[in-house]
Amino acid sequence: MAANVASLLGVALIVARLFTRYLLNRFFCAYFFAPTILAVFLSFPILGFLILLSGAAGAPAVFAVILIGLGIGTEMDFMSHLLSHYSGLHAFSKLYALRCASLTIGLNIGPIVLEYSQQIGGNYLLRLRVLLASCAVAIAPLLF
Repeated sequence: MAANVASLLGVALIVARLFTRYLLNRFFCAYFFAPTILAVFLSFPILGFLILLSGAAGAPAVFAVILIGLGIGTEMDFMSHLLSHYSGLHAFSKLYALRCASLTIGLNIGPIVLEYSQQIGGNYLLRLRVLLASCAVAIAPLLF
């Protein structure tokens, strides 16, 4: 069951990247301020974490994982767009390399920290709260 849910996270991530790129190219740049739209999409993982913190199991937990995957995929695509839009070509390659390096480091360290917090606390509640707060803090700068 866990492998199926993890694969749904990957599918949601891919769908979000494709859908976000399409929306960015077609609508968002012409009609909407991209960071505000990113803030809306980053609320999806917050909803997912809230569902998981409520102790949901079964279909609601799967829905929460899909929401988290949609948020991750959207963030990955939006960051590329925002870097290309708001930085010059001279700085883009350096900033994009830093973004990719930090993403890779986070993706490699994250599971280790998550497992360590589970061993210390006996559950994932503390880490889910930290992830929830991190997403909420990440939204604030995008609104101004």
